[in-house]
Amino acid sequence: MTAWTNDALEKIGAADELPPASRREDATLRKPVTIWVVRRSEDLYVRAFKGRTSPWFRATQARGEGQIQAGDIQKDVAFVDPDQSIGDARQSTSTNSTASIQRCRTKTSPEPGTT
Repeated sequence: MTAWTNDALEKIGAADELPPASRREDATLRKPVTIWVVRRSEDLYVRAFKGRTSPWFRATQARGEGQIQAGDIQKDVAFVDPDQSIGDARQSTSTNSTASIQRCRTKTSPEPGTT
């Protein structure tokens, strides 16, 4: 299985914002919504501007899949909850919107502990 390429991490991580689209139950893409993106080491994290109550965040929770695009990079992704270390770091910077951060994995990335 493959993870993010260095090129993809650099291009996506260089963007402050991305227009990811979540997938509907029928697997079609919803309209993209601009959100914040942050690169941390070999991982990408996205955060819904309006927190857990935003339609975009709720849609990612329902299906867990979507697509991101930055420049010429377009990837199908899985939206998963971040590990606890991200939770600890984000608690120190924001109190209201921390729960809306999600990790973006390529659809071919292995899950932790499966490699």
